[in-house]
Amino acid sequence: MQLQNAAVIGANNENSRIEQAMAIIDTIVDPLDKAKMYKKIFGPCCDVPQSGCGCCDEPVPPPAP
Repeated sequence: MQLQNAAVIGANNENSRIEQAMAIIDTIVDPLDKAKMYKKIFGPCCDVPQSGCGCCDEPVPPPAP
């Protein structure tokens, strides 16, 4: 039973993380910045991590006022 509870808590935490990310991304006005954030949150930041593209090194911009 504890394992099931842990799985439910983990799923709820992941859902909360996604909802928070979506709320933050929705505040971004620039479509290019919005697309970058979707990719950063929901996908690998680099197609090949060893590519050295530096996308993982960029700080996350604050939401637009």
